[in-house]
Amino acid sequence: MVKSKKPRKEKNEFWEAIYDIRNLATQRMDSKARRKFKEEEAKKLGAKPKKNPKIPYNIYQGILRKEKELKKKAQEDFQLSKDCNFFNPIKKRKKKFQPRNSQPNTPAVGKYKSGTLFIKKNYLSKAFS
Repeated sequence: MVKSKKPRKEKNEFWEAIYDIRNLATQRMDSKARRKFKEEEAKKLGAKPKKNPKIPYNIYQGILRKEKELKKKAQEDFQLSKDCNFFNPIKKRKKKFQPRNSQPNTPAVGKYKSGTLFIKKNYLSKAFS
């Protein structure tokens, strides 16, 4: 049994038509959309996606700052929509600041050194007598 070459030719014509349509579509796109479209086509065919372009850190900080402002603004808008009748902000309780080096309930006698309390002998005799 020999297969006829007619179906193969029709199949090739179909793929050629698809190729021509895609080329026509990409010609009418602007450069960014064309680049994005071609990257998506490459991903479909199994290519690795391109890495994000490198940008200077100070510009990246500006981008992060903008994102943070937008997130904060969206959160405020949500809060306003939540309290639609009146604005009632939630007040956060601030914890008392305790420096790391200070020990709670420290005695007035002796000195702390690397987490250990050192007391002089004459103070010990007064405490136990």
